[in-house]
Amino acid sequence: MVLIPRNPVNQNPLHRHDEDSGTAEGGSIVALNSEGKVAKVSASGQAPYGILFQRVKGVTPGLPQNYEFPGEIGASDARLGDPVLVYQDGGTFETDNYVIVGSGVSAGTTLYARINDADDNGKLTDDTSDVADNGDGSTALAVALAIDTLTADQVTAGEKLFVKLLI
Repeated sequence: MVLIPRNPVNQNPLHRHDEDSGTAEGGSIVALNSEGKVAKVSASGQAPYGILFQRVKGVTPGLPQNYEFPGEIGASDARLGDPVLVYQDGGTFETDNYVIVGSGVSAGTTLYARINDADDNGKLTDDTSDVADNGDGSTALAVALAIDTLTADQVTAGEKLFVKLLI
């Protein structure tokens, strides 16, 4: 998954990824836990905090901790528990980390953070069922606004969606 910042407003590199929450893709909507670490939103009551810039990878079994293959050296990927960059407070981005229900997405469509789906937690979605709330467990929280329009074929092909972050 890809997140391309086009006009970021607030970059916060001071958070650590919650090593107990598993891996995450760039462009995932994250929440803060009680320790101040970030993880993909995955359940009701987790208020979206920002959008994750980089991929968070797991440990490769059988290799030393923090081992990187030659092709990974210099990449922006992080490992479980590493410091990560989180964008907050608005900005515009392109991402292919979304789940669109129906026949494409139109400019101006409100997007939410998907929860309760292990494969799609933290992805942007236009569907209002199973989405993150404002922390009270009841009110769906809009996290982004689509700036461009994608047809159903473009969505299926995984083309990047241009969005404005609302959190």
